[in-house]
Amino acid sequence: MRRWGFATQKGEPCSQETSVHLNLKRAWRWGVSPALVLSQGCFNRTEVPVANIKSQKKRILTNAKRAERNKAVKSELKTRVKTAKATIGSETSVEDVRVAVKRIDMATAKGIIHKNTAARRKSRLMKQVNAGG
Repeated sequence: MRRWGFATQKGEPCSQETSVHLNLKRAWRWGVSPALVLSQGCFNRTEVPVANIKSQKKRILTNAKRAERNKAVKSELKTRVKTAKATIGSETSVEDVRVAVKRIDMATAKGIIHKNTAARRKSRLMKQVNAGG
């Protein structure tokens, strides 16, 4: 028997009918790790250990949201740098490099990547740009 779009028995397939946000809220209410919800889109209530403290349940939820956001930002960084490298020597190269460097700086300011990592990525990108065009 399924309830609220979640698998209630071990091994039962999950339903993707409800939104991830709603799944996160329900996971928090039931004490299930939101990281599991984000990775699978659903969860089995019988498989996951439960946090007992209310503040810890909230912390698990906010950590999962932050991890999802960080993953999206890192993915965008990779895409922007890849685009900038691909357009070296073309007309749009300057703009693509500017946007890539801006995204790296923004991720550093938000604490998603370390400042030394940002410096290394920008240095490698500019080295390729200067060599190629």
